[in-house]
Amino acid sequence: MLVQWTIGNTTVRNPERLKAGLALIKAEFEGHPWDYDNQRKFLERLIEEGLYEAGKAKTPDQKEQHGRTWGSVFNELGLIFAYRSQGVLQITPVGNALLDEKTRAEEFYLRQLLKYQLPNPLPTKHGQKYVDVSVLPFLVALKMVKELEGMSKEEMSIFLFSTTNMSSVDGLIQEAKRVRERLKSENSREARGRFAYRYHINKLATIFSEELNEQIGRASCRERV
Repeated sequence: MLVQWTIGNTTVRNPERLKAGLALIKAEFEGHPWDYDNQRKFLERLIEEGLYEAGKAKTPDQKEQHGRTWGSVFNELGLIFAYRSQGVLQITPVGNALLDEKTRAEEFYLRQLLKYQLPNPLPTKHGQKYVDVSVLPFLVALKMVKELEGMSKEEMSIFLFSTTNMSSVDGLIQEAKRVRERLKSENSREARGRFAYRYHINKLATIFSEELNEQIGRASCRERV
């Protein structure tokens, strides 16, 4: 099964809000169960404090979901340990360090991102799915962006987020360079578009081959029934 990694999520768009959100967690939720009720209350308090706009999070279920999404960012960065089935919410020593006024936020986040790896001890980031995975996502991103002198969204989706082993990084960088050279060799915008489309479709079909085969198998079973 393919692992496509991300760090954080698009719900918490501004890293400057993380420290304020963490302070709110410490003041009102540390030592309490990270259950659905507290996930909802956390989201409501974020809205009250101006740290989050309600948007689509209007029903209790939506508020719970968005509260969990916020909590998952703190979990991934090692700031808290908060899971509904694993006791009360705890602020980690690293989380308390961020709340210390002497801590420089920029250096703190850099250190946490440099340490982030897959697999890792988080409940949803290890196990059978990660048996063949050995990657430091932030280091991969730095290396690819530096050697490619920037990356497009398409390049990031194909070459960056699907990198699951540090040993494959150099080869993927060279592949990205070859694709760029091929695009340059096409003599029209239409030709470049056709090549890019075919390449992306074939690459994604290869990356997601296991998932595609599984879906095709399920569809065939339904047709026979």
